[in-house]
Amino acid sequence: MMVVILLACQEKQITPAVAASKEKMEQLPADPAIKNLSGRILFQSDRNGSWDIYVINVDGSNLVQLTNAPASDEYPVWSPDGTQIAFESNRDGNYDIYVMNADGSEQRRLTDSPAEDRSPAWSPDGQQILFDSDREPPKQLYIMDVNGEHVRPFHRTSGDNILPAWSPDGKRIAYTGNRDKGWNVYTIRQDESQDMRLTNGYGACRPDWSPDSSLLAYVSQEADEHGDIWLMSPDGNNRRRLTTDAQRADYYPAWSPDGTYLVYAASPDKKRGNWELNIISADGRQQMPFIAHPANEKFPDWSNGRVPDEWVLQQQFVYEAEKMLQTTGNVADDADANKGQAVYADASASSGFLMYGPYKWFAPAKYVANFRMKTADNTLDDAVATIEVSTENGNRSLIQQPIFARNFTQAGRYQEFELVFSLVDHANLEFRVHFPGKTALWVDNVTVSPVAVF
Repeated sequence: MMVVILLACQEKQITPAVAASKEKMEQLPADPAIKNLSGRILFQSDRNGSWDIYVINVDGSNLVQLTNAPASDEYPVWSPDGTQIAFESNRDGNYDIYVMNADGSEQRRLTDSPAEDRSPAWSPDGQQILFDSDREPPKQLYIMDVNGEHVRPFHRTSGDNILPAWSPDGKRIAYTGNRDKGWNVYTIRQDESQDMRLTNGYGACRPDWSPDSSLLAYVSQEADEHGDIWLMSPDGNNRRRLTTDAQRADYYPAWSPDGTYLVYAASPDKKRGNWELNIISADGRQQMPFIAHPANEKFPDWSNGRVPDEWVLQQQFVYEAEKMLQTTGNVADDADANKGQAVYADASASSGFLMYGPYKWFAPAKYVANFRMKTADNTLDDAVATIEVSTENGNRSLIQQPIFARNFTQAGRYQEFELVFSLVDHANLEFRVHFPGKTALWVDNVTVSPVAVF
């Protein structure tokens, strides 16, 4: 039996718990210019004991842990279209380059070398990835296709070359090298011509391009021994110091999508840690803490959170319940589930959400969301679940519908229940299943497909 509900059907909204703990987290101040910032910020944190990758909205909401390997997952970077994340990890012994979807799913290794492959950087078209490696010391830059094939060296020199950054216009690649006057920032063309040193020592490193390729942010110890964020033109001229706290180390700059702000990590002692994330305007006039936590937060990267409409409208999205957020129930092995696991709650479990998320960006269109679930008892007259699509961080329900036990044609067998809804404007969507605690329920996944484009 297929249950079809139209957008006009809207009932009282059900609100889940906060996506992740915000203990001791400072959000952006209520300055109008800051409140209008948008997008999502990736970063790495050791708040759970090892380095993992997290993502959070710029307004401080929807903190989500994307990786949870018993190793170090570090240096996350958004793909240009915002659909994938490249990162480095030593989960398989040594550091290699990995990629995953923007929601943390389908984590896969791209390089498989006994050397240390680190610091991924996307090409502007998203088809290639640069990284540094000590495969043939000293450390050098390498380039590969986005599927991990055709790995080849890129511009060998006598010193270490690390931390590449590809300009958004595709014309030049910035990197850090130590072959002349210590560490410096260099740029080079993709054909390996016009290799230029832009800085004069002082530990200059970690370049990051502005979205219009007109500026480079980088780290330098020119003003103090701790390190500050500086800006300069792509030819090395017009250098200016952006952060000015002489008692603090400021590292890892990353631009906002509109080029008006940067996020960076700051520490009173870079050797001992306590790294926190701050945001500063590109003119240096506005500064504010972004994440303040007892753990360390480093390597931020800022995305506008949007992907091209054309890409969204050609996809079918499958969100596995065990990869989503929950306020009740547990992840359980289930041979009948799509990926061998589902989220399960028995009749004694407290009411709550068996799944909610992933706060993904969707283009205007008509969509179908299929929720795959099963129940232990289909003879009850009660509702055993409420399925829902919401937006505005879960604060506005687009459509929801109770699912009754008798809607299941057979107990113990998975069945899909359909919600049909329309978006007249872009929106970040959340799909959720509320469990009232009447009888045991399993949630496998939700599949979302566009069916008509406006």
